[in-house]
Amino acid sequence: MRGIRQWLTTAALVAGTSSAAAQRPASLPPPVSDFPSATDLPGGTVVGSSRAPASPYPPPALVPGSDPAIATALPSGRVVGSNRAPVANVTILSPAQSMTTAPLPPAAAATVVVPPPAGAPTIAPPVPNGPPMPGCGVPYPGGDCCGPVGANGPIGQEVYLRVGANFPLGNGLLARSLNTAGLTTQIGGRSQFFDPQGDAAWAVDVHLQYQYNNADAQDTVTFRGEPVFVRDLHRWAVGLGGGRDMFLTAPGFVGGTWDANFRIGWDVGARWGSGHVDLTPLFEPDGYRRHQDVFAQTFAGVMATMEVPVGGYTWICGGRLEWDYTFSDLIPKGSSFHEINTLVVLGVRY
Repeated sequence: MRGIRQWLTTAALVAGTSSAAAQRPASLPPPVSDFPSATDLPGGTVVGSSRAPASPYPPPALVPGSDPAIATALPSGRVVGSNRAPVANVTILSPAQSMTTAPLPPAAAATVVVPPPAGAPTIAPPVPNGPPMPGCGVPYPGGDCCGPVGANGPIGQEVYLRVGANFPLGNGLLARSLNTAGLTTQIGGRSQFFDPQGDAAWAVDVHLQYQYNNADAQDTVTFRGEPVFVRDLHRWAVGLGGGRDMFLTAPGFVGGTWDANFRIGWDVGARWGSGHVDLTPLFEPDGYRRHQDVFAQTFAGVMATMEVPVGGYTWICGGRLEWDYTFSDLIPKGSSFHEINTLVVLGVRY
């Protein structure tokens, strides 16, 4: 009985082993390949693939709690210091939009050209030692030939002092009584309306004038029925004139250039003022008589000056020759006369 049981056990083990050996193991399914047209996007996602997106970074550890107080976003979209998954910002441009590229900054020591505002006229810069530009005189090495430009040329101003001698002329009683030379002083200002080229300007002159003449008491003059001698003559007047200035070597309105300039000019005008004659009675040597009256005067003059630029100012020095004619009734009969003035001119233009 015991032997039969051992035999059955052995037969069962042999049958089980042969049955297991006769069975074929089941084959695994083939690996799934990517779709032939799979494309990798910048974020790591494969379009058209059945695989999960592969991240180039290890998965962040999930820590319960809120984000830290300080979190920095890297260019790739990953937030450093945060437990959130990376966020990618994608901007989709429509076909109508165009991508613009910001201009690069200029290199060191490069010339930066600033375009003029819309609607403004474009003026080319002056060329050193080049040909004259429209509306500009002869260029200078410093490139400052144009100066201030107005609608029809700039306007300049100058102040001056003129001092010199006057010489009365004529056969009238007053002219014969005066000495050969007297004193003339003028102080005033000129406004110059330059041509666009700067080589000439129309000038308006306003000034105050004082003239003094001594007398030699050679002729006796009857004044209010009394014979008198003319002692001296004093005249104050306000003058207004206009003329033309011509600049010979450079535009006249340019200040601070590298060389001097020369000017010639002329003007005409009129003066109105008040004067008086001091008289000595013939039979009263220590006596004194005075007669005051208004007078008018016309003038015409020419001048030549040298102009030296100093910074933003132009210093002026030169000479002037002027003819005057005085209309007056300072003494009866024969108080109008001609005279010539020779003056030294000092001034400054600004």
